[in-house]
Amino acid sequence: MKRKDLTGIRFGKLVVLREWGRNESGRCRWLCLCDCGKNSVVQAGNLQTGTTKSCGCIVGVHNGKDMTGQKFGRLTVLRKNGKDKKGYYLWLCLCDCGKEVTVSGGRLRSKHTRSCGCLQEEFCHNNVGIKNANYKPSKTDKERIGRHALSKCRVWSFAVKQRDNFVCIVCGKRGDNLESHHLDAWHWCAEKRFETLNGVTLCKLCHDKFHNKFGRYNNTEIQFNEFKKAQ
Repeated sequence: MKRKDLTGIRFGKLVVLREWGRNESGRCRWLCLCDCGKNSVVQAGNLQTGTTKSCGCIVGVHNGKDMTGQKFGRLTVLRKNGKDKKGYYLWLCLCDCGKEVTVSGGRLRSKHTRSCGCLQEEFCHNNVGIKNANYKPSKTDKERIGRHALSKCRVWSFAVKQRDNFVCIVCGKRGDNLESHHLDAWHWCAEKRFETLNGVTLCKLCHDKFHNKFGRYNNTEIQFNEFKKAQ
């Protein structure tokens, strides 16, 4: 049977340039030029059935749609954050609790990942009864209360950053490496621990500079105002 000449025919992003010999099974192969500029050798059957439509550059193209700003469960997508080993996009997300996490687009869309992990933590915390599989008799009531406080602190941290539009109020830096700082310190001012007005958003550099100058544990709003004025 005479083979069909595919020269000049387009298949997806590929345009056939010329025949490129046969494979070990005797099937005809064709040299193709992809729209991206890369050459690729493809078996005729894969072209004609639509199995191969590019040199490989459109692998995971459905995953390349800009998801910035979209919300999935507790996660809000901030930006693209590289690709995984298969070439699929990874996305940097901000959880409602204030923690950032990198997740693949597929896990976001399929709802396999809906938080940074705090949902599971809260589930365990709220289901710590003796009949629950996660119950650990070795833990004290104080330790369980501490876990709940950690969850509240994450909510507080996110609220502070959200109020400050996710910008360091000292240097104006915007991005991934932001932290929430207690004006009147957590350790001595228990009544203000979860008050949003008692917090400000700082980048890690400014946060470290503040504590390097004033130490930790006994910090005050007056110290912070002095620090900010000096910058």
